[in-house]
Amino acid sequence: APRAPAASVHRAAAAGHSWLRRLPATPHAATTVEPALLACVRPPAVEYEPAIPRRLARAGALSDLQLEAVLAIGRTHSTLLPAPASGGCAASTSGSPSDGAAGCQGVRAGFLLADGPGVGKGRTQAAAILDAWLHGHQRAVWVSASADLHADAVRDLRAVCSATPGMPQLHKLVTPLSSVAASAPIPAPIGVVFSSYALLARPARLAQLLAWCQGGGRRGGRQSGARPFEG
Repeated sequence: APRAPAASVHRAAAAGHSWLRRLPATPHAATTVEPALLACVRPPAVEYEPAIPRRLARAGALSDLQLEAVLAIGRTHSTLLPAPASGGCAASTSGSPSDGAAGCQGVRAGFLLADGPGVGKGRTQAAAILDAWLHGHQRAVWVSASADLHADAVRDLRAVCSATPGMPQLHKLVTPLSSVAASAPIPAPIGVVFSSYALLARPARLAQLLAWCQGGGRRGGRQSGARPFEG
């Protein structure tokens, strides 16, 4: 069945969502479809307010479908799942991915973006990384099926971060994990580390990446950022 054009975004804008209100949504360039059963499910109301500026959407860097996904990703990443060993720690949804739930040490919820080819998942992932970055999560990881897709990741980050002035130039902060010796720490204090699944299958490489993600703590807002995994 034809997919409704980001219905949840348009409903939220009409209802007075402060970030979406009076914001012209750019229609997606391609026609999209979805299974009829999925089309019958009403998506959750949009409540999340992203850190990316409204002028980014005005510039047309994201279509309405991509923006809908970015808002859903932000909302999901704002949710801390119950800590398995805590017993009484309930799931909590905070206002932004940079906020935590007091007394809850559970992991953040993940989001499955199951759009097919041609919808622009890379652009959506780049915008999600930028949103998390502006919330203070400045150590992002981009994992893809092939090391050859490094150029595509840089392209999508450039498209989002260069669409409007004043944005951090994340496309200039991408470090291919393959360019760093396995025995050395990743030198970049902040940025986006790109890797293939095959490379992370090596225990030393996985340990190297985890050490980088965990090394920032909360000093200077350099928390571990978004981690898109492409299929």
